[in-house]
Amino acid sequence: MNRAAAVLLALMMTSVTLAGCTGDDTTIQELEAAALQDQQKIEQLNSSIANSSFQIVDLQSQISALNSLIVNLNMQIFSLDENLTSEEEASESLQQQVDSLQATKEELLSEKAALEAQLANEFQMGYAQGVADASSDGSAISTLDLIHERGTLKCGVKESQWGMGYLDWETGVRSGLDIEYCRAIAAAIGLDPDTDVEYVLASGSNRFNLLSDGDIDVLIRTTTWTGSRDADLDADFAAVNFYDGQGMLIRGDM
Repeated sequence: MNRAAAVLLALMMTSVTLAGCTGDDTTIQELEAAALQDQQKIEQLNSSIANSSFQIVDLQSQISALNSLIVNLNMQIFSLDENLTSEEEASESLQQQVDSLQATKEELLSEKAALEAQLANEFQMGYAQGVADASSDGSAISTLDLIHERGTLKCGVKESQWGMGYLDWETGVRSGLDIEYCRAIAAAIGLDPDTDVEYVLASGSNRFNLLSDGDIDVLIRTTTWTGSRDADLDADFAAVNFYDGQGMLIRGDM
């Protein structure tokens, strides 16, 4: 090989080597750039993982708090269940007491009805016997017997004296002290004061005749208890229930 060929061959080999080296540097730079990008991605992922770890810790803390709350709620539910059971037992016990009292009430009502029936029967038997005895010996039947036989009380009253014996013609309602006495007597002898009282107008001129003739059973109106009336009238005065007086009213400038 001559000198020129050797030089040419050396130049060619040098050129190939330099070209290969140049190509390797470019690849390394690209790999380094890619590695840098991967490193950045790894750092980003690590940061995301760290944030996720913090979030996981926070969520675990919240879960722990919720678990504690659930435990407390379960304890409250258990306590409420116990209270509810106690209240149900108490309610059942009270219901049993109510049932027992209701049964006792029904028994007492039954006994009351039986006693009332017995009393009514004995009253009727006694009344019938009294009437029979009075008829047999010719004695008079009492005013009370007549009232019970009739079923009503005839009460002689006034209709025009406010506060004592007054009749409201528009409403038909009677009021006053005398009216209340009539009602009280009716109730005392077993009559209904709302339905079993007959009010008879008794004036100052006919009141004693009504009583003596039996047109009224009792006279309850303003009637002064005097000695002559006590002696002459065939009637019994009850206790005084009202005191009044008389006076004179004159003008102040006289």
